[in-house]
Order: sequence, then C-alpha cells, then structure tokens
Amino acid sequence: IRCNGRGLAVKATLNYSPTIAQRLAAGRVETADGCLEWRKARLPSGYGRIGRGSRGMGWELTHRVAWELENGPIPQGMQVCHICDNPPCSNVGHLFLGTQGENLADMVSKGRQNNARGESHHSARLSDEEVSELRRLAPTVNNHAALGRMFGISKQHARAICLGRKRAL
Repeated sequence: IRCNGRGLAVKATLNYSPTIAQRLAAGRVETADGCLEWRKARLPSGYGRIGRGSRGMGWELTHRVAWELENGPIPQGMQVCHICDNPPCSNVGHLFLGTQGENLADMVSKGRQNNARGESHHSARLSDEEVSELRRLAPTVNNHAALGRMFGISKQHARAICLGRKRAL
C-alpha cells in the first residue's frame, strides 16, 4: 500500500512508479469547467499519456492512471469513461467506469460519433479531387504501384481506391 498524493492508500499491485502521482499532478492544468487537462504528451485523439516509470515500463493513458490512483485497479472488461467528453481530462470527478457498449451508447446519446467520410475523415490521405483523378488515370496507367507513387500512397491503397474498397464509388 502506498499514498496517492491525496493521502489515500492505493494497492501496490498497480504497476506505476512511486512518483507517477506527482508527475500526473505536475502535468495537469485546471480549466474553467473543472477539467484537469493533461498538457504534456497526447495521442492524436487528444488523450493524455504518461510514462509508467523508468525506461521500458511503457505508457498509460492519464485518465486511467488518475482513476487507478484514486480507486484502485480497473476491473477487467471495463473502461474509464469521461462525463465531460474531454479526452485530456483526468479529473476523477469527471470519470466513470463503463463497458465498451455503455461508452458507445454515451457517445451516441451525446452526438459525438464521427461519421466523417471522404476527405473529411481524419485519416484521409487524398482529397476527393485526387481520388477522382486517380480513378480517371487508372485505365491508362494500369499499374497500381505507379499510381501510388504519383499520389504518394502505397500500391495497395491505390488498388483499394480503384476497386472501390476505399473511398466508395
């Protein structure tokens, strides 16, 4: 058992360094709406990440670390979900445990699902105009590797676009 920085005891079964609570506290800033936002390393999705301890111990999401420091291990099959819908927030008062299904239902009920298609999708590599041009050139070039090079994508990606498996026709 060790202290989590708030005077609460935490089971030693958590695989964190003794200073992770201090590093977590030092990397957060309170916002006007009460979120404790992680201002250091983040994933592209906005979730904060923090090193578990010494080199080689790996990374963990900051909201999960905050939950575990306060409440102990997260039960298997459960996720730490945000009431505030703010991915970098690690305020334990803004977090709750839920299943994947409950988390998805919460997301849909709040209208946060991303139905982006085409060039507005977060992982789109080509604009809609470039996809049209690639398809227009495909019969004359007749080589997916060459098409891929022309548009800065892999031959597999070019082939999938030509066949309509990506960026549906």
